[in-house]
Amino acid sequence: MYLADIHIRNYRCFADERILFAPGVNVLLGENNGGKTTVISALSLVLDQGSRRRPQFFDFHHPPIDERLPPAITISVTFRSSDTDTVQDKALVATWLTKLDPPWEAQVTYTFMLEPDDHARCYHELSTIPAGDRVQYRRIVESFLDKYVAHTYGGNLDNRLVADRESLDKISLHSLDALRD
Repeated sequence: MYLADIHIRNYRCFADERILFAPGVNVLLGENNGGKTTVISALSLVLDQGSRRRPQFFDFHHPPIDERLPPAITISVTFRSSDTDTVQDKALVATWLTKLDPPWEAQVTYTFMLEPDDHARCYHELSTIPAGDRVQYRRIVESFLDKYVAHTYGGNLDNRLVADRESLDKISLHSLDALRD
């Protein structure tokens, strides 16, 4: 199986972006501040449970899509089967499957958001500030940051099936630091 795509929503420089990958080695090339490091960081949030750090205010995409809504980060990674996959490979991601017919697909989604009660309170506070008041927006969102919760789900996100850590730990993420001339 291989990493087929990543869908990044409301994370750093990406408001809503899907990046496709091909089987084999993939290389991210682009200008400075183009989002290459953000893609690697997003993959790490989903797949590298051990080194995951807690997102902060500036990890949310700015400007917000709707400044009345509490920001939330969602990153989905899709794996697709290849001709060399074994039964054990499919078993590893069995609870994450979103497409059963060959080539099968499995999805893991990381979310960083407020629980419903805190979301409602934050929404209420954000709705009281004047449009475009970035200072008040930041103050309110930062006051709720300690209430944000990170979850990693396997399969269709609508099912909210928590991805088991043991399976996630069997997927390794390797990246090289930026190569400078």
